[in-house]
Amino acid sequence: MGWQKRGSGRSYDSKSGVGTLMGNAIGRKCVFGVRQSDCRICNRATVDKENIPPHKCTKNWSGSAKAMEPDVGINLIKSVENQGVKVTTLTMDDDTTTMARIRQDLDHTVTKWSDVNHTSKHLTNSLFMLQ
Repeated sequence: MGWQKRGSGRSYDSKSGVGTLMGNAIGRKCVFGVRQSDCRICNRATVDKENIPPHKCTKNWSGSAKAMEPDVGINLIKSVENQGVKVTTLTMDDDTTTMARIRQDLDHTVTKWSDVNHTSKHLTNSLFMLQ
């Protein structure tokens, strides 16, 4: 998952986020999902106190930016599984909320592996703490 604006650990207020599910066998994107909590046309009409004109509204999210990742994650997995592919292992960051939601919503076991970037960061931080 990636956001338009980076979270600081205390503030997660990005207006949009994009999640992708990559296939292990093919090494390419299988599906993606976008969550956007803002629409420029709707916002402008609201500020100007006008009626919102007919348009293709891009807003599809009303929760917090932090809640985008679990929502996108479960939707991507369900999308792939609806096509007949069973997801058994995910390589992702160490977001426990996303894994908890996936395990809650699926009727089979999904194993989580930490990605290389987060694993090396965690190891490096642990080594500095030992120093």
